[in-house]
Amino acid sequence: MSDDVLQNLENTLGGTKLAELLEITKQLPSTWTIKRIEGKLVLVDKEGKQWAEILNNEIRATAGDAGQGWNKFLNVAPPLMKNFRYVVDNGRYVFETDELGRVNKAIMEDIDFTTRARNETYQQETKLVKDGYSNDDGGHIFRNEWGGPSEQINYFSQSPTQNRAGGDWYNMEQEISSLKRNNPSSIYKAEMVFVFAGSSKRPISMRVRLSENGAVKKNYLISN
Repeated sequence: MSDDVLQNLENTLGGTKLAELLEITKQLPSTWTIKRIEGKLVLVDKEGKQWAEILNNEIRATAGDAGQGWNKFLNVAPPLMKNFRYVVDNGRYVFETDELGRVNKAIMEDIDFTTRARNETYQQETKLVKDGYSNDDGGHIFRNEWGGPSEQINYFSQSPTQNRAGGDWYNMEQEISSLKRNNPSSIYKAEMVFVFAGSSKRPISMRVRLSENGAVKKNYLISN
């Protein structure tokens, strides 16, 4: 990374946020770097593919897939940038972090059933990097069927009882999917809040607000 880019990053983020970003980039391949391209600060891989744009209060990123590769910046172990927004796939998904760099809020603007390839390796790592119990699943925040990213930003350490068939979280996902299938022209927005105890990276509960065409349709409170 050039000195000019470092200076631009400091001007954009400030010293504290720059330090957070540099710590996170230590988890990336050495061939990934940040460049200034057409006036934007962007994270690129060794082929020059742009994976993220860095702004003063948010990251705009593209999730990966099995064909084009995975966005390793979205797959880093927490903490992420603190009190920051990650806007993924042109705003289709938004992840917000708290003061400890944990995803504590996530928003999906609508469902389109564009299933994304799974990355089971990343999914299985979740309980290791997010204070999971030994039998925890790597649960999707936004499920695979909804096109949810297959990087770590979209996983949380989840009770298998809740994640699998018959669990409250599973039933919530099924209910939302059924609503969309039965009403394909309606817009279903899901806003999720993750509640933590102390400094643990494993949430103790999740609140989900589902809106249909801008009006609140249902609220869910699910333990973990």
